[in-house]
Amino acid sequence: MIKNAIKIAFEKLGIIVKRKRSTHFRVVESEEAPSVKAETINEIMGFFDFVPPFYFEDTRDELKIAGAWKSHLLERRATQIKLIENKDHAGYASLLEKLLQNELISGQWSVAYFDSKLIGKAPPEQFIANFELYNNLTGLNDLSLLDDGNFGGKWGVRVNDSVVTVVDPYKGINAFNAANYLNAAASNRKAHLDFGSGIGSDVIKVSKLVNSPTRFILVDIPLNLTTAYAYISNNVAHCCQLIREKQELDEVSSREFDQHEFIFVPSLYVEELADKIDSIDLMYNHGSFSEMDFNTIKFYMDTLLADGPVNALLEINSNTPMENTGGHIEVVSSRFPIPPQFKLVTRTPSINVEFGHRYVQSLYVKRF
Repeated sequence: MIKNAIKIAFEKLGIIVKRKRSTHFRVVESEEAPSVKAETINEIMGFFDFVPPFYFEDTRDELKIAGAWKSHLLERRATQIKLIENKDHAGYASLLEKLLQNELISGQWSVAYFDSKLIGKAPPEQFIANFELYNNLTGLNDLSLLDDGNFGGKWGVRVNDSVVTVVDPYKGINAFNAANYLNAAASNRKAHLDFGSGIGSDVIKVSKLVNSPTRFILVDIPLNLTTAYAYISNNVAHCCQLIREKQELDEVSSREFDQHEFIFVPSLYVEELADKIDSIDLMYNHGSFSEMDFNTIKFYMDTLLADGPVNALLEINSNTPMENTGGHIEVVSSRFPIPPQFKLVTRTPSINVEFGHRYVQSLYVKRF
């Protein structure tokens, strides 16, 4: 009675008192530490011979990696860039083998980055909340969905026989939503475009839930795309192809496939991608549209949706404006220039709203 009265009194003052979640989970490092495949390093270094980390001087403005974002990358990815410039295969291999613990994921996680002081301690409360939501929302008893594999300096929380990272439950929910849409699509062979794919963890999870052979197309800037290529190709047994030249998209678009495959395309080639791929069942974007200028967002919307192959868009982006370092003001998702032939089907808050997440999830479907 007394505790409840105090709680009510605080609430009248606008103060919400929450009970901290207790847990038996502890943060661990995986005992397995696979080495990166030699062909992975060769493919990545060969890729950068064709596509520089920051593209070219004459790259069209909408595709340029410049301004505040280039400054952030030069600062956050200094080691990665230096190893590429020096063509240091051994050094780059060492960086990739610990990618979940170093600069290669800088700016991509919303929960916690690696800190040796976390080992043996309880995980962040956000992980616990998202893990509970994952169980409640998906109803999946098989937690192997959350485990991408052991490559990359795996650390996180041991759940049964797996180690899952602190962001895996959140990604698992997003993958569950994307996979269910793909499974409802009429095509026998699916195409799923992950735009701004990060390290590729989301599509690994989607691939475990999609019932039909699916071509997973990952599009990102070179520094992220090559990391996703390493992470996926060293964690899954499916076909993985890193696109170095525009002409390679011809071969991809014309070939048949009867099992999952992962195609990694630099954003530099997005126009060619839209021209070569006949149909994309679902395009997924998590967080990167809000980091772009309005004209760049419109370029992608026009290229991939209005005049392109995309049939549906599932995006999770900020719907509350905020000025970022460098003076860039985020474009809120409700202002995205969605082509008129696409209809907003649903918009819901991000599951991380409790932890200050300003994102909403929106699904747009093309009117046929």
